[in-house]
Amino acid sequence: MNRSYFRYFAISTIMFLSLNNLQAQEIPVVEFKKGACKGNCPVYSVEINEKGLLTYHGIAHVEIKGKWTRQLRKREFRKLKRLLRRAKMMKLDDHYDKNIMDASRTTLSFRHKKVNKTVIANLYLPKPLLKAEKYIIEL
Repeated sequence: MNRSYFRYFAISTIMFLSLNNLQAQEIPVVEFKKGACKGNCPVYSVEINEKGLLTYHGIAHVEIKGKWTRQLRKREFRKLKRLLRRAKMMKLDDHYDKNIMDASRTTLSFRHKKVNKTVIANLYLPKPLLKAEKYIIEL
């Protein structure tokens, strides 16, 4: 086997495995993050992928710290997506900022039909998203 053929084969194999690995990583359908403030605001994130796998990462001022995962039941996952669609999240503004210096930032992202929408608010999410936020916290 000549050297150039071997090099071509090795590079092709590495590229194939890399692309395959990227496809195996699930893109989150829902991402929910609570940011820090100057006080004791809880800091954590929740990601839910296309298969309903919920990943929680407790960072600071939370009861449960560290990374935890659990598989959502189909009805739980459907309910969450329904709450986000009913809130008409795709039609909401991207930012809801109030002039509050020491407010934690809340970020909620939702991917529906290959369209991504992220809403960022310092302190509280807009009213239409409060039910979805409460449900994510329950999960």
